Amino acid sequence: MNSNTRQKISNDDTATRALRIVLQQQDLSSRLDVCEALQQQATSKDFALSRPGFATVTCRSEHGRLPKPIDVDARLARRLAKALVSGDSATRDGDGQSFSAIWAARAAERACVACCVLQRATAPLVEAGVPAALVYALRCAVEATDARAQPELYAATIAALLNYDNFPSPEPDEETGYRGIDDASRLEISNQLIQAGFLQVVSTVATTRGEETSELRSNVFYAFQKLTLLSWPSLYGLPAKLVSNLLELTAASMPDPDGEQALTALHTIVRTHGKSDEVGYEGPGFKFPLETLVGLVAPRGLSILADVIKCGAAEPAFELLIGLARCDPQRKGVPSAFCRAIAESSIIDSLLEIISYEDEDTRAYLSSREGNVKRIHSGFFGSFTSFHDPRPLALDLLRTLIDFHGFGDGERLRPAIAPIVRVLRLTCQEGAQFGPDTYNTRLHGLNILARLCGTKYRLSRDVLRQGGLDAATLVLENLKLPGSTATPRLLRVAIHDAIVPLFALAAAGHLASVQAALAASSVQPSLTDLVTGNAQEAHYATGYRLELTHLKTCNAEEWAEDLLTGNIAQYAVALGTN
Repeated sequence: MNSNTRQKISNDDTATRALRIVLQQQDLSSRLDVCEALQQQATSKDFALSRPGFATVTCRSEHGRLPKPIDVDARLARRLAKALVSGDSATRDGDGQSFSAIWAARAAERACVACCVLQRATAPLVEAGVPAALVYALRCAVEATDARAQPELYAATIAALLNYDNFPSPEPDEETGYRGIDDASRLEISNQLIQAGFLQVVSTVATTRGEETSELRSNVFYAFQKLTLLSWPSLYGLPAKLVSNLLELTAASMPDPDGEQALTALHTIVRTHGKSDEVGYEGPGFKFPLETLVGLVAPRGLSILADVIKCGAAEPAFELLIGLARCDPQRKGVPSAFCRAIAESSIIDSLLEIISYEDEDTRAYLSSREGNVKRIHSGFFGSFTSFHDPRPLALDLLRTLIDFHGFGDGERLRPAIAPIVRVLRLTCQEGAQFGPDTYNTRLHGLNILARLCGTKYRLSRDVLRQGGLDAATLVLENLKLPGSTATPRLLRVAIHDAIVPLFALAAAGHLASVQAALAASSVQPSLTDLVTGNAQEAHYATGYRLELTHLKTCNAEEWAEDLLTGNIAQYAVALGTN
């Protein structure tokens, strides 16, 4: 053994003994040991001589239950903040350095470990400016040329501070006992992060490429998704450059467009923009400036999203596009600029191609994306294990574009009729699976056909010629598929959805064709047999059966005086007019 080796071993032994003396512990292998050490040591001096790998931990006990928060006084919180902004990355290598030099160099790393264990003590940490200090340390590490800087550590610590478990509501729900999230506390810490420049750091990280920075992007985007963006600081602080950088990273990540979570981060932004439009929202009318989002509906942005769909990621792409279509609502009858841009793009071609898929095509399309997942739906008893069918999402997007006046006339929509009729028939064939995907396919497909029959698009002859009437009656005949666990309410709603296109076609001048189709069908007597177990829903179903019976036998005068002025016909006419 040469003298250099002996000296290195001697230094290691001395440093290890020093560390154990300072910590007063032989082992720090468990979370409970770290918590105990923190109560004695103000800035968590564990891992002083090695790279700390504890920053991504969520503060849970060994049995998965949240431990009680550790008391953190203002002095300790200020010490953590100071350690984060005073770290020196110049002396990180242990070889040839004294224990005290290494100790000083890694103060910020130890502070990160401390923050992760103390993450539930949000009030004193925010008061001392720890979130802002973390952003400063992250920015310095991202900009550092030193390969030994650890920006992943700071990003993971920010994510730990934003953990939902850190913000329990002070009072549980009176009925359920569930203790929800204290939104005010989450908002406070999010605002401090945003005001310290976290969004600008996220934008910079989104410009990085390569495997060596993959973990950094993963941690930073994960933390970004936990932010509460529904606040005034983010309203003015969200840079448009962040959106464009995330979009370009999505393009660079093909053929796995969300492999870097950039697409999910974009969806977080768009979903936040529409949050104030949701039913039950009681806060301010919060919206990002449209200039922040306009890049997503520019030709380059829509081209990237079309490529995302072609790569097999239809679900996140369609959800993002549905949100974008609703971003710029105008007064009644006036098209949204965002919506019109999507409707005039190649997105529609990709959308129609997916609606045209046979079941085998759908499975092949999704084969590289995901496996079966467990899902629940309020309209069915039990759960479902299946893949996410992209066809109902494509139909939902098309319906949304119609809702927000994306199409000036029916020419762009005419090619949609045949694939919609085909997919509706597929939901009725032998072996068709009941569940949310089948229900949503019928819901959106039938609604679109009814709209196309009206005076706005004037495509009723095309709908009739391409089998729309037959598809609607076929759905009526197969409302409840074998083995279905649909609730009475869902079945009643499904009946209404299926008869609306019939009334829309009759209102468009095709009463004789509708009556002929109903005469050839045995659907009316079976409707009341479907909805059982709920007297109110059964009453509605009986009413629908009587309406269909009247529609089947009425003459032109009875249609005009009785049925056309009824609720169902008026709803169908309104769909096709507005």
